[in-house]
Amino acid sequence: KTRTLKQPWSILAYQIAGDAGLKILHASGKAEERDSAPAENLLTELLELPGKERLGTLILIDEVLMYAREKVAYDKEWRSRLANFFQYLTQAVTKTDRCALVASLLASDPNKMDAKGREIFNELGTVFGREQDESVQPVSKDDVAEVLRRRFFKPESIKDREAFRPHVVAALKGV
Repeated sequence: KTRTLKQPWSILAYQIAGDAGLKILHASGKAEERDSAPAENLLTELLELPGKERLGTLILIDEVLMYAREKVAYDKEWRSRLANFFQYLTQAVTKTDRCALVASLLASDPNKMDAKGREIFNELGTVFGREQDESVQPVSKDDVAEVLRRRFFKPESIKDREAFRPHVVAALKGV
C-alpha cells in the first residue's frame, strides 16, 4: 500500500506496522496522523512490535537538522514538537530490546547552519545526548557497525560466522 503521511512519527509508525502502528500512536486508536509528538510509552509500544516476531528494529534518520530547519522556518511550533519527538523516541529506543537508532544531525546544505540552524542543532544534540544509558552511544560513522553488532546480537549468537555467509551473499546479490 502507498499512503501519504506528513509527520515523522506517523511515517515511522507506518513503516514499522502499517495502520496498526498509526492506531498505537493515535489517541482515539484511529489509523490516522496526530499533530503532536506521541508520548514515550506509545513509541515504546510501537518499537516493541517487531520484537514480538523475534525481529529487531533499526531506525535510520539522516540529516535531522536539514528537516528540522525547514519545519521551523515554516512554523516556529515545530521546534518544540521535534525536540519532544526526538526526546521521547530516544527514551523509547533505550527501553526496547533489539532496537537501535542511528541519526545524523548535520545538514549537507551549509545554509542550514545559520544562527537559527546552530540553535536547533545544539538543542537536538542535547536531546540525542541526554540519555546516559549505556545503549545510547554518540559515535562517529566509523563506529556504527560495531555499535549495531553489540545492540542486535549477543556474542554467542554470532560465533559461527560461516552461518551468515549465505545470507550475506544473498543480500549482496540483491544489491
